[in-house]
Amino acid sequence: MVARDPETFGLFVAPENPLDIKQVELKGVVELKKFAELVDVSYEELKAINPEILGSYSPPGVDVYKLNVPADDYDDIVETIGEMSPSDLYLTPEQVASLERPPMPRGRGAGRIIYYRVRRGDTIASVARRYHTNSSMIRELNPQLGGGALKPGTTIKVPVGGSRRASGHHRHRRH
Repeated sequence: MVARDPETFGLFVAPENPLDIKQVELKGVVELKKFAELVDVSYEELKAINPEILGSYSPPGVDVYKLNVPADDYDDIVETIGEMSPSDLYLTPEQVASLERPPMPRGRGAGRIIYYRVRRGDTIASVARRYHTNSSMIRELNPQLGGGALKPGTTIKVPVGGSRRASGHHRHRRH
């Protein structure tokens, strides 16, 4: 009720200005922290305006990825990228392959493992759903969790795909 009609309850909320962003095209995978340093933009701001990027790299397996950047910095960023050698900006194919397919422990062939940084509101179950796995697999790979809740900012290992019955079509996929 309060959210629908805040003024009735004595709350006066100024609407947030829409973010002023533009998109730059990336023709490879970049590490966001390094990219932020190279183009002189705050890493936290880059993460905030690109909420679809869950990890610290732009998505692999995409020919051209459109990264949101602050509109005020767009011209400088495009110029900086244009002056750089691709080898200074993008990860090598070997680095990308290691991101996509880290080794699975103890010979399990279920899929790959990623390192996931826990965000506020995450639960083991929600992370398991997002990565098509199950809570018990996450707990098995992260004995430090015990029975406790996830703490924002900590990094956990997550087995990706192939463990949940609902995502059986992922189980036998080979790269």
